[in-house]
Amino acid sequence: MKKNIITKEDKKEVINGNVKIIPWNKRQDVWKRKDEIINMYLHNLISTKNIAKLFGCNNQLIEDILRESNILMKSNERKIILSKNGILLKRQDVWDKSEEIVNLYKNEFVSPRDIADDLKCSNRLIYKILRKNSVIMETNERLKLLCKEGVIIMPSGENHSMYGKENKWGKHSIETKVGLSIKKIGEKNPMFGKHPTEKWKEWRKNIAFPLKDTSIEIKIQNFLKELNIEFFTHQYIKDIEHGYQCDIIVPSRNLIIECDGDYWHANPIFYPNPTTKQQEQISRDKIRTIELIANGFKVLRLWECDINKMDIKIFKEKLI
Repeated sequence: MKKNIITKEDKKEVINGNVKIIPWNKRQDVWKRKDEIINMYLHNLISTKNIAKLFGCNNQLIEDILRESNILMKSNERKIILSKNGILLKRQDVWDKSEEIVNLYKNEFVSPRDIADDLKCSNRLIYKILRKNSVIMETNERLKLLCKEGVIIMPSGENHSMYGKENKWGKHSIETKVGLSIKKIGEKNPMFGKHPTEKWKEWRKNIAFPLKDTSIEIKIQNFLKELNIEFFTHQYIKDIEHGYQCDIIVPSRNLIIECDGDYWHANPIFYPNPTTKQQEQISRDKIRTIELIANGFKVLRLWECDINKMDIKIFKEKLI
């Protein structure tokens, strides 16, 4: 036996203190009135949405009934029929009333939604007409204008819901104030007065990028482990002007190993005509290499395609 499933849409009726669940969609009752629904849709030209409201069910059920009878139309076909019967204005007819629409919006302060309802067209079309005539306003500007003209009265003074009440959320307690004074706020903050770029650089120093090592980086790390060479990954090099996080650093040899991806670092074999972003990366790599060598570091740059073919013997030769 199937269990009764109670959905959010179910209506509840209290009888003698007990809650009785009434199904929100009496599907069988609606299906019995199939002929009436078809008549409303075809002859009275009522939309499926409005039919659903009349029967107290969802729009999907009405569409299922019409679809089963092969009566449900596509939106374009339905619009043509509604236009012929004068229920829905044609797009061009609405555009012909542009001056009237602009006047209603600008001088009589009628909302675009109300204009759309009166002209029996879509809200989007009204907005398009207003934009083309450069009269559409931002929500805040429109609200100020409506308040100024007296169309909308904003509550103020004694009429305001918060009048005479204490704003508990807007004031700090003594404990909070003491806590704020102890914290590094304003001039006490070490980043006070620094440019946003400097703040960003400071933040990046302590974050490891990427969060996950690439396959080529892992392969080189494994080679170093096999050779019993101590190394560190993603260390921030602050000894150069353009500081950055290197892929691998070997402190005992003062060596920095960069595992360059063929795409991101624009391997000339595969990318003879690099994109703008690739060109920027190429120039960054050159600057960093020059600065590292000038500061006494050795730099070993390995291409992705070479690492994929590489074995430990070739890697050992490159280290020497």
